[in-house]
This record gives sequence, structure tokens and C-alpha cells, in this order.
Amino acid sequence: MNKVLSLLLAFVVLQTQCWALTGGPNYSSGGSAGQTDLIGVYAGALLPSGDETVEGATNGLGLFTLSVPETGLGAGDFVYFSEGRTFTGSITGVADPDEGTLIGLLKGQFDIVTDSIQLNDDFFGDASLTFTEPGGFANGQIQADFVPSASGFGVSTSGIPFAGLRLEGTATVEISEFRETTSRVPGTDDGDPTTDDRDVVTTTSVVLTNSISLSVDGFRQSNAPGDTAINNFQNQN
Repeated sequence: MNKVLSLLLAFVVLQTQCWALTGGPNYSSGGSAGQTDLIGVYAGALLPSGDETVEGATNGLGLFTLSVPETGLGAGDFVYFSEGRTFTGSITGVADPDEGTLIGLLKGQFDIVTDSIQLNDDFFGDASLTFTEPGGFANGQIQADFVPSASGFGVSTSGIPFAGLRLEGTATVEISEFRETTSRVPGTDDGDPTTDDRDVVTTTSVVLTNSISLSVDGFRQSNAPGDTAINNFQNQN
């Protein structure tokens, strides 16, 4: 019996020394040792880099919200404003708990109002119809690091504190627009040598107008994934 008690006492002493060396047992919700708990809802801004040599680089501004789940890809909304146009779309990203990094894709679209109809009916009521077509695109990528906030923690709406994290990194947004080009192709010969028998063909293509480098500044709003809806911006150009 004494030998058993001696062995148990030696085991307790050994475990106490191990915890003292490693900082105690790991109760982090991030999973295995070395991982960071990144689950939650993040919001941030894409700020101009200040490079005045690139068209639209100084007056552009982006906003995003991103929900990072326990498994799978993170998803959210993306809005970018540039030269009087508002591009709305989505952000999709993957958060690495081992490296503490975020890699994501940005996709936005700018719509042009082509026509609108106002319907007035005394029985069914008034209604309006708006017809739009794509006018341009703002697509790109984001690379950021999850870093501890200055305060070290945040507080949820229910008053529960959680580890505060910030997003710091870079993003690239490419602005592209539709362009129309015309060319002439051989047509039907009408027998008159003084007339041009070629037909005019119009081709529409998407052309890259500029590529903008931005800095990422974001923070964690909640330690649980949730709704990331941003109010829908409608461009009335």
C-alpha cells in the first residue's frame, strides 16, 4: 500500500512540474496546441495605399464583413466605392488557425440603371420596375494576419468577454469595365464599286482599367459566426 501511495505522490509531483514548465494544461477552444481560435464575425475596411500614380487609388474605399465558422470557408459581404461608383458583392476566405492568417477572394459588381417604369393602379396600388445591366466589376484578393488587439479582449452584446483579434494585411482590387469595339467584315457585294460592302460588327469585352493596392484594417466583432449582411447599396447612375 505504501508503494502505491508513493507512486501516486511521485506522479502528482511530476505533473505539477510539467505544468509549471509549459504554463499549465491547454484549455484553449482553438484546438491543438499552437492553434488560435479564429471563429467569429469580423468587420474591416480596405484603405487607400496613397499611391497617386494609380488611377482611383487615393479616392477608393472598401468595407467588408466576414463570418469565420468552425469548419468550411468563411463568407461575407464586400462593398467598394471608387470614382462615384459603388461595387457590391461578396468575400470568401479561409482562416488558418495554425498560421493565424486569412486568404480570401473579393467579388463586386457595379450596375447601371437602363430604364425604369412607374405603374399606377387604383386597385393593386402603385409599383415601380427598374432595369439594370452590369457596368463594371471590382474583383481581387485579400491576405491578412490575425493579431491580438491592444486591449487583448472584446465584449459581446451579451456582456461575455472573448479574445480580441484584429486583421492586418493587404488587398488588391482590379477594376474592369465593358468596352465596345467596332470592326468591318466582308459583306454582300451590291455590284457598285463606289460603295463599301463590308458589314460593321460591334464586339463587347471586359477590359481591366486599373489595379489598386489597399491596406486591410479589421477587427473581431463577435466570437461566434453569424449574420454578416451589409445594407444593400444601390447605384442610381
